[in-house]
Amino acid sequence: PRLSGVHADLDLRLPYRRLSDAASRKSPLSAFDGVISGMLAVRAEAIEGAASLQGLDSTIGLNGRVDFENTRVAFSGTSQVMATLDGVTSGTMQGRALRVTAQDMTLRSDLALDAASALTLDGPLSVKAGAFTQDALSLNDAALDLSGFSLAHGSEGTDLSFEGRAVAARAAQGDLSLDGVTARLEGTGRLGPDAYEIALTTDVNG
Repeated sequence: PRLSGVHADLDLRLPYRRLSDAASRKSPLSAFDGVISGMLAVRAEAIEGAASLQGLDSTIGLNGRVDFENTRVAFSGTSQVMATLDGVTSGTMQGRALRVTAQDMTLRSDLALDAASALTLDGPLSVKAGAFTQDALSLNDAALDLSGFSLAHGSEGTDLSFEGRAVAARAAQGDLSLDGVTARLEGTGRLGPDAYEIALTTDVNG
């Protein structure tokens, strides 16, 4: 991706303990096993790649335990994400004035250089958009509040499940338009390298 006007701030607290010679030869990075906390703030004027992002301002926090073993690192704890975007474009999808918030999400990861990695994420997720369009669908002043969101990523793809509600001040699809739309959402999905599928149950009122 091409980056423009990027600035990052990292505040990280890592544990450290002196290892015996035998333990150091077995896994030198295990000296950093223990409780970790950190905050990463990233701002960017633009990021151009598979999607085009403008005006990114984001903060990511981690609190938990990390364990190293040779080429593997495991983390178990909580994460917090807050991000705003002036705009995003990907194919026929466009969003403006976006805000993503995820507080106290449970995060578990097992990352490896020489084997398949795994990651799970569970917790509430909120997305707000001043405007959103994709093909003939358009939404204004929309919000998606998922009280339950779960994501599991592994070697065979990514599985997710979610439940919550969505609202929009105005929704339009072709010649049909509704004001004051609310919808209950519940579904599951699978994301693969070449395709994705979503099973969705919803009740829409407007």
